[in-house]
Order: sequence, then structure tokens, then C-alpha cells
Amino acid sequence: MTAELVGRITIVQEDRIRVMADDGRGYLFVVRKRVASLDELERWRDLGIPVRVRYTGIPDAGAVADAVAPLRAEG
Repeated sequence: MTAELVGRITIVQEDRIRVMADDGRGYLFVVRKRVASLDELERWRDLGIPVRVRYTGIPDAGAVADAVAPLRAEG
């Protein structure tokens, strides 16, 4: 099962992120290697930049983020 979620990163920890959706729910993902650097994930979190996460599996139960990308340009 592949799905997408839009929200803001609230936690970055090693290879995991928590994304808060617009409805206030938090979702935990394991980030696939080379999808985004730790620096990028932390910058998007710190700036509150909305991201789109494409993932496989069930969030909070081992879902893997196959793609993480900002929805707007940084700056």
C-alpha cells in the first residue's frame, strides 16, 4: 500500500520523523536512506515548511517514507 500525507515535521530522530497533518494527527515514519538528508529534515522542521510524504505501510506501525519533499521553496 502506497499513500501520501501532507503536513509539517515535528520530530526528527536519526532515521525517523513525525509529521503533524493539518487535522492535528501525528504520524511516525522511518525515512528510507537517501530520501532526504538529516540537515534537510531538520531545516524543514525548524522553518515549519509543509512537506509531502509518500510512504509504504501503515504510519506508526513501521511505515517507510519513500519520498519527502517540501511543498514550497525555502527562503
